[in-house]
Amino acid sequence: MLVLDIENQSVSAYVGNAPTTREHQKDVDIITAPRSTGSVLKPFLYATMLDNGELLPHSLVKDIPTVINGYNTQNFDKNYSGAVPASQALSRSLNVPAVRMLRDHGVTRFYDKLQDLGQSHINRGAGTYGLSLIIGGGESSLWDMSHAYLSMATILKDYTQTSSEYNHNVMDGLHYVEDDGNATARRPELVEGKADLKTTPHIYGAGSIYHTFEAMKNVNRPEGEEIWHFFNPNHNMAWKTGTSYGNRDAWR
Repeated sequence: MLVLDIENQSVSAYVGNAPTTREHQKDVDIITAPRSTGSVLKPFLYATMLDNGELLPHSLVKDIPTVINGYNTQNFDKNYSGAVPASQALSRSLNVPAVRMLRDHGVTRFYDKLQDLGQSHINRGAGTYGLSLIIGGGESSLWDMSHAYLSMATILKDYTQTSSEYNHNVMDGLHYVEDDGNATARRPELVEGKADLKTTPHIYGAGSIYHTFEAMKNVNRPEGEEIWHFFNPNHNMAWKTGTSYGNRDAWR
């Protein structure tokens, strides 16, 4: 489990493993270990296409049987919905629209965007991953993934608090250091006053991030929590799940 504080760019909780009696198993830090991304890259593609004017939240995207150069993808439930709004395709985590969107946008362009987002484990070149990149064909760590989502939230926060300016050092802030055995992190420019504020977007524009988070607020919660909105506190959260190949790993 990794919990990051957006306001002060710090780590609130860092649990890399659980106590166990098995030799060495507890010594593996799951937070920094790479694993299949599952569907957690889909919001990045959605935000990228919004940013480039290739898509709008209510644009209809195709969720139909699709074979691309012999590559056949299916949704998790093996069903199809026809034409669906792009925002709904994201909130429902539909695989087919995501693969078609990646084909239209371009694997190489998206791969380059992931490098901007600090995905250090996705490093074998765009051609190695192909269209499977968007549905778990690549690997990332919880640390890198959390850093990317933290950066998006920080961009939106800074844009609101700095009269529509963007900090171009936003990806430089979260670093893994050890202090007396405890994992901590901070964003140096907040301490040293080195924020590079400009009126032009750096990674994403605030609008594309806002609409991406709005779509992610509509994600259905896991089984057993369907009636969460009847309870207090019923916090409105933007979130994403992901399941790796073979259902070995789960992201939330």
